[in-house]
Amino acid sequence: MKKLIPSIFLLLISYCCLPQSLNIIPNPSFEDFSSCPTYLFQIDRAIPWFSPSQLSAGYYNSCANITFPPIGVPYNGGCNYLLPKTGNAYAGIYAEQSQDNRRTYLEVKLTEPLKANTGYHAGFWICMYDCLYLAMDMAGMYFSVDSVWCPQNQIPPVYLINAVPQVNNTSGNVLTDTANWTLISGYFKADGGEQFLVIGNFYPWNQTTWYWTQMQGYPRAYYFIDDVFVYEDSLTTGAPQNNPQPDPGIRFFPNPTGDKINFHTEGQITEKIVVTLYTMDGRKVKEIILPYLQKETETDISGIPEGFYMVSASIKDKRIRKDKILIIR
Repeated sequence: MKKLIPSIFLLLISYCCLPQSLNIIPNPSFEDFSSCPTYLFQIDRAIPWFSPSQLSAGYYNSCANITFPPIGVPYNGGCNYLLPKTGNAYAGIYAEQSQDNRRTYLEVKLTEPLKANTGYHAGFWICMYDCLYLAMDMAGMYFSVDSVWCPQNQIPPVYLINAVPQVNNTSGNVLTDTANWTLISGYFKADGGEQFLVIGNFYPWNQTTWYWTQMQGYPRAYYFIDDVFVYEDSLTTGAPQNNPQPDPGIRFFPNPTGDKINFHTEGQITEKIVVTLYTMDGRKVKEIILPYLQKETETDISGIPEGFYMVSASIKDKRIRKDKILIIR
């Protein structure tokens, strides 16, 4: 037994002293900026990020907490109250702006090129913008040797980057969470020399799974992005290890509503759900306990005054859905 203890000690020493893998994404959480954003689509201010297409991605920072345009943090447009995954800023992209594949993307040059035949762990955190009601599944990361660029004067204009991403969200896992950050990550082997990263939806309309969280508005899907990472794969990687969790699928409708609110799910939720209504300044006005949810449940809210409210659903103290609703009679 005495011989075994030094061996274990040596193994522990060897493991803890392995070189730590470093994130090769510059400004991974969009904290560094040349100047505070003053308009909706200024990702180029989060240096060295830029947009590779004719439509610019959005940049949101706590330094811009103004009423209009809606580019502040955590208030970013009147619907989401979204704290960053890290720091004081995040980016935003259109996964679809119209059915002609009009998209926006994020691009950045890595701090070093990827090595040939080397494994990498890459990912980012994503959250759906809840002022729009079209959700989708195809968000991914594409690595290339050269910068991806769609010329401003190209005719017809190009909005869709036709590429196969090395890392992508699972097909069919529609990203509907508007309250929590969801991790999209994966492992891949590099060809070598890739030094640019693009984040967005690389699949056309007919190859993307779309889901209306509420049947209203234009077919636009918008998402916030934060904490982007690329690590050389090793035992000591500092990258997040958890995987995206499927959305339980609870929905609130109609919106606007009057004296009733309906809770709907495509399947069945057997755990207790706590639904809470808050005023826009954070005061709790009603708590509803649903022992379980099978398809649809209706609840009376006739005693609540007219106005805008935040409605939040939680299971075991974990928030699974958040929306803004309007009560009008």
